[in-house]
Amino acid sequence: MSRRRRLAVAWTAAAWLLAACAGTPGRVAPTDTAGAPDPERDAAALFALALLAQDAGDDATALLREVITLTPDRAAPHTNLGILLRRAGRVDDAVREYETAIRLDPADAAAYHNLGLIHRSRGTFAEAERAYNAYVLANVGDAV
Repeated sequence: MSRRRRLAVAWTAAAWLLAACAGTPGRVAPTDTAGAPDPERDAAALFALALLAQDAGDDATALLREVITLTPDRAAPHTNLGILLRRAGRVDDAVREYETAIRLDPADAAAYHNLGLIHRSRGTFAEAERAYNAYVLANVGDAV
């Protein structure tokens, strides 16, 4: 997904979140119609806020960790957390997040790409080549 599209989705989600929870102080916890917490909706809202924070250059690590806690089977939060960890110099932690994302979604092209960047910077070119090849194969599905 392009940065422009991701930002549009994030702004839309943030607007929905603010409209749905106007006047609610503290952490937002949307609920389903029965009044019970809805972890999927919570995670989607938090992920949208994390993307906004990330695009603004703010540290979204805590938000992404909370999203992962709510929906541990989703790859995208792991990939985004890996990006933030790599930027912070925590490369080994970033690799673990990318590998988790790939395990959860073998078609996560962004995780392969970012993993390839790390391997290339470390000089482990065979691993970088494998990651880049997987990235290309994952993108072929996006192009169809």
